Amino acid sequence: MSAFKFENFPLTFIIGLICFAWLSFLSVITFG
Repeated sequence: MSAFKFENFPLTFIIGLICFAWLSFLSVITFG
């Protein structure tokens, strides 16, 4: 399980960055 999580870490990191960028984008549209 630990190795499985380690293998998927890059994918999780990329998804996190995309979610963060998307939330920032929505914030700019909503409040900007």
